[in-house]
Amino acid sequence: MFESFMNLIYPRYCTLCHRHGSYLCDVCKKSFKCNLPECYVCRRLSPGYATHAQCESNHSLDHVFVAWEYNQFSSRILKLLKYKGVTDTSQLLNDLIIERILACGYNRCLERSLMLPVPISSTRKAKRGFNQSEIIAKALVKKFNCDLSLDLIGAKNTNYHMAGQKKEERQQKIGNPFYMKNPQDLSNYTSITIVDDVITTGKTLESVAMVIRENYPIDLQLNAICLFRGRPYYL
Repeated sequence: MFESFMNLIYPRYCTLCHRHGSYLCDVCKKSFKCNLPECYVCRRLSPGYATHAQCESNHSLDHVFVAWEYNQFSSRILKLLKYKGVTDTSQLLNDLIIERILACGYNRCLERSLMLPVPISSTRKAKRGFNQSEIIAKALVKKFNCDLSLDLIGAKNTNYHMAGQKKEERQQKIGNPFYMKNPQDLSNYTSITIVDDVITTGKTLESVAMVIRENYPIDLQLNAICLFRGRPYYL
């Protein structure tokens, strides 16, 4: 009854089309096009989202799950989450990613896995107020009964003297933007699952993976879960 009363006082509207009823209506949900399982390196189809053997490198990941195609609708959703802090939409998106993981059977890859959200620098977190990848990771941990680490890897503060410079120039100056912050015993885990909202080339995930592999030379799978990615170049 309380929820009905609150809906009367503060009616819910679709974040994208403003239809009355929910923060994301059924019509707009269909605008989220599901990604097919693929190798994140070559973008060719691959069962279980596994990286092809011929695409592997010293810092590549073993599996990268991507839920949906990045398009104009997902772009609007992410902007609302990152820059306007629409928390109700965040909760809905968390529910949807859990549904996708279960529907694809990717939850099997989360057994005995340590969940690791891609960190952002303290400067960016202070400005934004939150880390979206951390919010997603916490929802996944709660659902799939995984452990969560928020301080294994840290992100360097790199924005102070580099505003206006191109991404390539920043990378050349700072090297890997991530570092080992608080080493932990990982012997109880069979994998680490890195969580991020968007994957483009995969370089961010690989930079995190590089830090882990350099500090933990053990047989540990490195996987990832991402919400969105653009269409493959051949489509």
